[in-house]
Amino acid sequence: MAVVIDTDELPPSVLTLRGDVALTEHAGVVAEYALAAHRYMGPEAAAEYLSGLDDPVTKMVRIGLRPTWVGLLDFETRLPGGMRGA
Repeated sequence: MAVVIDTDELPPSVLTLRGDVALTEHAGVVAEYALAAHRYMGPEAAAEYLSGLDDPVTKMVRIGLRPTWVGLLDFETRLPGGMRGA
């Protein structure tokens, strides 16, 4: 699997991860998902949103990535190969 995480500021910084994954199925909402909902939606909106999801019928899958390759591009000192010398 490959994962790319970037910033929204300019110039962007980009972290790329590649490796094997392990999938683990869970009934209901996994803790990390609930924490992210609270962080980005706020406590009240997240509680309302999650109340509709947190049910044993809901199935979520946690993806565990074990990186075998990691790359960093900062678009100032390290550019993708196609952009060098342009």
